[in-house]
Parts: sequence; structure tokens; C-alpha cells
Amino acid sequence: MNIRTDLALESVNATKVRDGITKISRGKAFKVTEIKIAEDRHGVPIGKKKGRYITLEGAPLGRFSESFKDMACELSEELSQLVPKGPALVIGLGNNDITPDALGPQAASRVLATRHLREELGSEDEFLSGLRQVSVMASGVLGQTGIETAEIIEGLLEKLRGMFAFAIWDEADQSLFCARDPFGIKPFYYYTNAEGELLFGSEIKSFLPHPGFVKELNEERLELYLTYQYSPGEDTFFKGVKKLLPAHWLLGGALC
Repeated sequence: MNIRTDLALESVNATKVRDGITKISRGKAFKVTEIKIAEDRHGVPIGKKKGRYITLEGAPLGRFSESFKDMACELSEELSQLVPKGPALVIGLGNNDITPDALGPQAASRVLATRHLREELGSEDEFLSGLRQVSVMASGVLGQTGIETAEIIEGLLEKLRGMFAFAIWDEADQSLFCARDPFGIKPFYYYTNAEGELLFGSEIKSFLPHPGFVKELNEERLELYLTYQYSPGEDTFFKGVKKLLPAHWLLGGALC
């Protein structure tokens, strides 16, 4: 049976366009293919934006399979490149009743939630104390709940405790939702360049390799730094680079 997805791999295999697109193969337990699109304009012919698209192909991943351990380790290694260290919140976006849109909730249903176990039993169990704190939510879509997914996430943020900063890209709505923890322990910086591209990350140095980032000193912050020994407010020493303030979120370029 042929299984079709919306992954970049299929689009690249179906076209001869290669300008600005690279294809890397690796893996042992899986056939791992990584598609790198250098710029948005390079991805136009295949309907994909700039980024890395990783596809794993292999036999069903079952715990009684002879290669289960190797497959699990290789999958973990690939995911570790994409998931930052520390507590994690997994949100399964999509509609479980519609096959093409069910990937998010179905994936979330198979994630082991450990946050409650760590809090209740972690101090008594060596295995649990070594697990990452993971929370899982699959809210459903507006047509099922009557509530926008972004509104549900906003409400969830009011109850979350701990260090976090994250960004969620809604492919269907083509919108980005970012948030930072109430105390601002986890840094979150963002920058909009002349082309309207939004760069974000937990360190400003991650912007430096981007060709659209203009490295320019924000001289107005020097006086504040000399007075307080740090840079208060949302502005930074780099002109145009801002901090997402504690307990704030960013949606489609609108700060709240």
C-alpha cells in the first residue's frame, strides 16, 4: 500500500528542481532522508518554505521487533536535534476525525506524559527522576471544541509552572504562536528583517549567520546598562532585536 503524506521528500522526488535544495541520506535502522531548503524562494516549486524536513522510512516500530532497540535509538537521535533540553510540552494540532489532519493528535496520543509522575513519584523512583518532564495536549480544532486552539494554549500558559519558551507553527493557518514562562527564566529573542522574515531563538548569536540579519549596535541601551548593569525592557544591545517579556506571547507578529 502506498502511503502519501505532505512531506518535502515526496515533492522533491516528483520534481527535477534542485536549485537551493539539498537531499541528504543516512540511517541504519531507518532510511533517513533530510531535505534542506536554503531560502523560501527555493521551495516555491515544491510548495515548502525554508527549513529542514526529515523523513524516516522503515518497518513498523513495534516493541517485539528484533530491531526495536536500534530503531528507537535512531528515532531518539533524530528527534533530539529538533527538541530543546528541559521540560517539554507536546501539542497535537489537528482534527483526529479527518485522516490528512490527524497526524498531530495521533502522535500526541502515543507520547508518554511524565510531568505528573515526576512530581508525584520522582523523588522515590530512580528511573522516573531521570525522565524529561513531558506534558501532552491534543485540544481538537475549532469545529470540534468551539474554541480556537490558540485560545486553549493561552489558557494553558496561565497554569504552567517552570522554565519554558516555545514557538508553534500552524501550517494550515500559516501563523506562528510564541510564548515565554511567567518569570522569564528561559530567554526568547526575536527580530524582523527588511524582507519581513521573523527570526527567533533563545540566543541572539543564533541570528548572526542569517544573511538578512543586520548586526548594528543599539547605542540607546548603553546608558541604561551603565545605570542598572543590565538592559531592562524589551530592547537589547542589537538594534531591532527584542526580548519577549516574561509571561508574554507573540502571535503572527502581534505582541500580547
